[in-house]
Amino acid sequence: MRGIPGDGRRRESRGSRRAKTRSCPERGHGGALRRSAAEAPNCRAQGSPWGARGDRPGCVLPQSCPVQTMDPEVSVLLQCPPGGLPEEQVRAELSPDHDRRPLPGGDEAIAAIWESRLQAQPWLFDAPKFRLHSATLAPTGSQGPRLLLRLGLTSYRDFLGTNWASSAAWLRQQGATDWGDKQAYLADPLGVGATLATADNFLVFLRRSRQVAEAPGLVDVPGGHPEPQAVCPGDNPLHKDLPGELVVHELFSSVLQEICDEVNVPLPTLSQPLLLGIACNETSAGRASAEFYVQCSLTSEQVKKFYTSGGAEAHESTGIIFVEIQRVQRLQETKLWAELCPSAKGAIFLYNQVQGSPA
Repeated sequence: MRGIPGDGRRRESRGSRRAKTRSCPERGHGGALRRSAAEAPNCRAQGSPWGARGDRPGCVLPQSCPVQTMDPEVSVLLQCPPGGLPEEQVRAELSPDHDRRPLPGGDEAIAAIWESRLQAQPWLFDAPKFRLHSATLAPTGSQGPRLLLRLGLTSYRDFLGTNWASSAAWLRQQGATDWGDKQAYLADPLGVGATLATADNFLVFLRRSRQVAEAPGLVDVPGGHPEPQAVCPGDNPLHKDLPGELVVHELFSSVLQEICDEVNVPLPTLSQPLLLGIACNETSAGRASAEFYVQCSLTSEQVKKFYTSGGAEAHESTGIIFVEIQRVQRLQETKLWAELCPSAKGAIFLYNQVQGSPA
């Protein structure tokens, strides 16, 4: 689950299970998602009902998409073609050029915020995360992978000192002024989330525990973070040690592992993920999250039984909620929408545009 962990406990290393250093905020509850639908110099989208927005390369929303009112907590950076993109259609480019810029006047403010947080919460620990710099969708009919993700490296420490700092709004303004990129000074760790569909046509949501640090008691979809340390073990992986194809595999496999850990369903019951797009949490200075669609071969009743028997991250949620797929297109009109975390709102918006059918 995406958000600041309540206890900072380390997870087992990859071997018995995927490495999941839960130091970064659980994606998207006052700490996840970001950026508006961006201009697309390399994307042949056919216009957008909202127009091109943002300041990064990306894909605008096609005019043929049904218009759905956006929530102010959420924006869309990129929307994939109908049906979504499988792993083989995504490519990643790792480079120090895609890291955040040093803060104006130096990074001492980040260090000071981190030290202050450690004094209050000594169990916290730092860990590397992938940073989304930009994403470009190739024109229809192009040879090779359709989507290019430009990734850098960041950390939980830098996230607290930028996206979650009281100066976050100023940093975005300064980034736009100094670099033409309002995210230039922000850590922006990349999250992942899943719209999980059961065999009897329900989507799965989780009620967050009231003991977690972010958005206690709100509702989310399963999600978390891809981990650089799952690709290259060690405290300080370098860009050159993170091959793009392995990073993409980690991106796709991490969302499956999050479902297994949070919902407690067996991995063989899950389909290969399809990437729906990238949504952005405007409540945490626009941090991005890749949203996926995953099918489960179990019915909602079977999923509920697995969930109630406990799992690796059972402490992070207190209940499971099932919503009929036919109701999801109009979820914004229900009381449940107000209970959703920003990450879940972004996931549902992209599901409705890319995978769901208009009501």
